Amino acid sequence: MKLEGLIPYGNCPVQADGTVDGNPAYFRARGDGWSFAVSLPGVDPVEIDSPTDADAIYYREGDWGAWPDAGWMSEAEAAALMADCVAEMGGTPWPRRHAGRLELALRSLPNVVLGWFGRVPRWCRPVVYKAWRLTAWAIRPAVRALALRRGAGNRGEA
Repeated sequence: MKLEGLIPYGNCPVQADGTVDGNPAYFRARGDGWSFAVSLPGVDPVEIDSPTDADAIYYREGDWGAWPDAGWMSEAEAAALMADCVAEMGGTPWPRRHAGRLELALRSLPNVVLGWFGRVPRWCRPVVYKAWRLTAWAIRPAVRALALRRGAGNRGEA
């Protein structure tokens, strides 16, 4: 990936702007958090505030200590965070699709399951993931019916 101009500067907030593969990018750390956004050409990445934003190629944010620690982040720490984000972007298709509900659920699984998934051969992982998605999609109506039968949809009634 080709990076240009992503050099952190300032305090409260720490910022960096430049391009990643010719797409505008912006980093900001203030208060107790940080964010890094890459937008489509012609769109200001400062306006990106969610991975679901239609103009976002990439968006990530994170916590950084207690208020106002992030605003006093060192340039080296900010550069390391941006490098991590750019490395994460490396294997994603362009533009990157935001994580769906299933992907977010898979990320929250206990390490036991994720450890098992790590032992699956790399060539087989897409097949396992797609089978998992198909299974989740197939049982969704049954789960919804069971939840309604147990009263999950009657929260407003007494």
